Amino acid sequence: MLEIRELKVGFPGQGKITWVVRGSFFSAAAGEVLGIVGESGSGKSMTALALTGLLPPEAVAAGKMIFLQQTFNFTKREQWQKIRGREIGLVLQDPAGSLNPLYPVGRAVWEALCYHLNYSEKKAKQEAERIFSALGILPAAKRVRQYPHQLSGGLKQRVMLAAAICCRPKVLIADEPTTALDVTVQAQILKLLYSYVEEQRAALVLISHDLGVIAQMAARVLVMCGGVIVEDASVYELFRQPLHPYTQLLLASQPRLDRNMLHTLPPGTAAAAAGEEGCVFANRCQYRRQKCLTEEPRLKIMTPGRKVCCHYPLV
Repeated sequence: MLEIRELKVGFPGQGKITWVVRGSFFSAAAGEVLGIVGESGSGKSMTALALTGLLPPEAVAAGKMIFLQQTFNFTKREQWQKIRGREIGLVLQDPAGSLNPLYPVGRAVWEALCYHLNYSEKKAKQEAERIFSALGILPAAKRVRQYPHQLSGGLKQRVMLAAAICCRPKVLIADEPTTALDVTVQAQILKLLYSYVEEQRAALVLISHDLGVIAQMAARVLVMCGGVIVEDASVYELFRQPLHPYTQLLLASQPRLDRNMLHTLPPGTAAAAAGEEGCVFANRCQYRRQKCLTEEPRLKIMTPGRKVCCHYPLV
């Protein structure tokens, strides 16, 4: 359904371009939940913004997206107005900052319905109430007329989800949709996302730093480091046997009840992402060799459905 080819995102400065996403290739099928994980600064959110045509004006982008048998260029922003909100929905991680404090929260839904589906304002408001009720934003008739400051964090995130799915998009991008929510509300939001995927046969691209959420929701996982996809595997295979040293350390850094020691990722920068040669993880990798410092690895197929970007994978 959705295919990304050679996605690159960079920012110019001091006479050069710093690439924060470096040549990503991936796809998402109808009914599939694709997880994207990585530490802060790995390029996850920039990938989400690229997929919805919302990159900052100063960003430099290359590559293309194939969706609904059409090719979209990341630099032609006018193309995205036809599909953003209608065919591709976006759930951001900061509902408080995304909702306009001057407007009732229901407007985020009924404006989308009027613009994309040509609903009358009366019909759009009725549909907004119906969607609010279906998502548990109750009492719906009251909630659609309230302002962001009158809603809890969990309700605001549900409103963002309502705005993202109101036009029944075929692809849903969720960027850290459960950040800063308590575990009960987090479970409710994840259940709503999964229900939408099942009912609409939509593709969900779920971006999260929480590996527990990814393990629960995703069928396939992309691991990003320094703007590069370093591993692409099924969620079972990834957690059972990570092949990239970065993935191994990322999994080990998650707090667990069955061990007292907490492993942490070694500090450092992504050298290749800054324009230097070699692997993006080389200066932090305990398994690095000379080749890792001088030659950039490519994503290669290890087994059917499994790829790794490493000269010396952990097999």
